[in-house]
Order: sequence, then structure tokens, then C-alpha cells
Amino acid sequence: MLTQLERDSLLDTLSEPQKEFIVHFMKRGKRTQFSNLIAKWKAESKYEEGAEETASIWELIDYIDAGPDWSAAGLQCECGRKLRRQYIVSNTITGVTHKFGRDHFQDHTNISPELAKSIIKGFDKIDFEMDEILIKIMDGWSLENEWLSSIPEDMVFPKDIAEHLGHDIPLLERQVNRLRYEIRKYLKECEDNEQAKRFKEQKRLKDLKRVPTENILKEVSQENLYKHSEKEQTEQPLPIPNRNMKSVDFNKMRLSLPKKHQDAVREIINKWPSDNISTLSICWELIKNHGANSEMYATNKKPKIYMDVQLMMNRLVEEGVLELTSKSLDNCSYSILSGVKSVEDQQLNLF
Repeated sequence: MLTQLERDSLLDTLSEPQKEFIVHFMKRGKRTQFSNLIAKWKAESKYEEGAEETASIWELIDYIDAGPDWSAAGLQCECGRKLRRQYIVSNTITGVTHKFGRDHFQDHTNISPELAKSIIKGFDKIDFEMDEILIKIMDGWSLENEWLSSIPEDMVFPKDIAEHLGHDIPLLERQVNRLRYEIRKYLKECEDNEQAKRFKEQKRLKDLKRVPTENILKEVSQENLYKHSEKEQTEQPLPIPNRNMKSVDFNKMRLSLPKKHQDAVREIINKWPSDNISTLSICWELIKNHGANSEMYATNKKPKIYMDVQLMMNRLVEEGVLELTSKSLDNCSYSILSGVKSVEDQQLNLF
């Protein structure tokens, strides 16, 4: 969690629309947490005398953050203490409102200590999410960072994700994971829908046999997707380069590529005779020599493993093993800065 000074400093760098969104995000998030926890408490305490009635009469109607100059803003708790953050709750039966700091819910509402503790934890969760957003803004977050640049044009985003992107606000990690799921779901629907021709051609006839790997490679080579020069194809293999090795913890990368193919990618990079390599080059090496699936996407004839390999290449760029030199919808090219070895393998060698 950020310190208050760090949080204020980062908030000060935002545009006015971004600040307004953050304020709205905090208010809506805390109201939602409050109402959800009240509802949960009602359901779980139905056998405790008076607990359900006490919990159900309170509603969080506003949350105010007076900012760095809060001491002059005049916000106060019911007890008279000056506040930077003020919570305003209303009794839905009497209409009475109370204004207090987050630690005084129990004192002014007579709700149970356990519920008050849960509410404070719920508010902390929203604070954590705001810090996540601010840190991502500071780090220059973008959809490309998450390898989500190729999103279908006709796809309708969930409302909260659309609001974030529309206000130039980074997505939370939980939203990124949900967006990945929604994209996979959408593409699957497009695959089964004849009207989705812009994303995928009509499926092959059911009785059409799979084209052998050799023919696939030949076809792709003819379309210049597998870009080995004539010189590379005719000359004798070059000697394996002696590269400096960099240790990388692949367990923390959360890669979708199987472990055996991750190891194969490392081997390919370490033994690649040139300092230049591309994602498609590695894909074809995996297909030809390491048993990877040779199925192709119908529209662009890239292997189905392409996105999994590309994600690993993107992580290796972050680790300083590779440097991105060119990027297109068809392929990405890199300079090899060093060899790569697994931290796990290095640890096993010690025993």
C-alpha cells in the first residue's frame, strides 16, 4: 500500500477527468462494499436476535476525502475530531444521518464489532485498488503491457472496463483477467457464428483432413511468414554462439506455454546462430523439432501457439534477455541481448 504522501503526490499528476474518475471510483466502491457487507451480514446473522434489524437500517450515502489540506476543510467526526476522510451514513427508518471517521462505525450505529471490522476491511480493499491504479499510471501502463492490443473491434466491453479505458485509467488486475476471459469467449462465439467473417473464415468442412505439418510449413514459407533468407537456407549451419547467460524465474511469469516448450524456447534462443530472432521463427522450430501443435489460425495462418510464445517473448523483453526491434500484426522481431537460464535449474545444479 502507498503512503499517504505518495498517494497525494501521484494524484497531483493526474488530469482533472482522471481525478474526478478516481473520486467517483472511491465513492462507488465504498458504497458497494458497505451495502454488500450489510446484505451478507443479514443473511449470516438471521438467527441472532436483533442483528438483522440493526444491520439493515444503515446506508452509506457519501464518502468525502478532503485532500492534503484537510485540516482547513472543516470535516469532523461526531466526536468532534477533525477528519480528512468522512463517512456519512443514514438511518433508513428515521432518516437521521451520522458523519464520522472509519473507526467509529460501531460507536454511532450500534452494529456489531465483527460487522464494523468487516466494513473497515472492505474499505481497505478499495484503497488497495486505488493504489494499484496509481502505481500503474506511474509505470506507464497500457493494454500492450498486458498483451491485449489486438482486441476485436466489435467487442462490447463490460461497463466498468469501458469506463476505465474511456477515462484513460489503467485496468485492475481482476479486470485484466476478466477481459482476457471475455475476449476468449467472444472469439469462440465468432468462430461458431457465420457472420463473424472479419475475425475468422468459415470453419473447414468437417470431413476435411488436417494438412500435414510439412505442407503447412511449405505454405507459410511461400507467403513469406517464415522469413529465413536464401543465404541462411543454403549455407552450412553457423556455430553456436557463446552468450552470457541471464537467470530468470519462469515460475513467476504465469506463462500459458507448457513447461517443455518453455525449455525448448530457452534452448532455441541460446543456440540461435544470429543475434536477430522472431516469434514465428521460434514457433516453427517448436513445430518442427519439439512436437508443438501445428494447427493454424484460419485468417492469418499463424500457428495456434503463436500467442503463447509471444507472451513468453514479451516477458523475456522485460527481463532484459531480448529487445523488441519491430512489431506488426503478423510477427515481432527481437535482438538477442543474452542467453537465458532458469533460476530453478540453477538451484538444482547446486545439489
